[in-house]
Amino acid sequence: MAWTRIFPQGDKTEPSAEGLAFYDRMVDGLIARNIIPICTLYAYDLPQHLVEKYGGWANRHSVTDYTHYVATVIEHFKGRIEYYVPFNEYNCIWIDRAYMTGTPVENDTDMFKVIHHMDRTRSTGTSGSSRRTVRTWASDHSLRLGDPPRSAIYTPNAYHCLTNRHW
Repeated sequence: MAWTRIFPQGDKTEPSAEGLAFYDRMVDGLIARNIIPICTLYAYDLPQHLVEKYGGWANRHSVTDYTHYVATVIEHFKGRIEYYVPFNEYNCIWIDRAYMTGTPVENDTDMFKVIHHMDRTRSTGTSGSSRRTVRTWASDHSLRLGDPPRSAIYTPNAYHCLTNRHW
């Protein structure tokens, strides 16, 4: 599912009726063919408006915007989509930082900020739902499995960057 199709600017209160209708047709078509829909909520389509407005994932506001988008999707597709993947290929985020995060990331400290904000959305975005979520965690650079950020175990470098933050 494309965040930008549901909320073209990324931070508006009301979703796009056309965007929801597009996915209604897709999901209903899958169900009609006895295919269980699995929804990926973020596949590197950060709205450009959010990058220009406050730097995208490097800013804490991204958590609020993303969780609003997720809550909207989960509520709208209630009873039709049961499984959600919060982020597509989260473990590949270090390979192509700008593409995956939607914003240029200059150094490891900035990258840890981005990952930290994405982790916060994972702990608030889908876990508050009564739905099961499909988890796709595999990162050697940021976190080990856990319910971030409450029980996550950060690597020493990540912990240093996060605890000595001035952001």
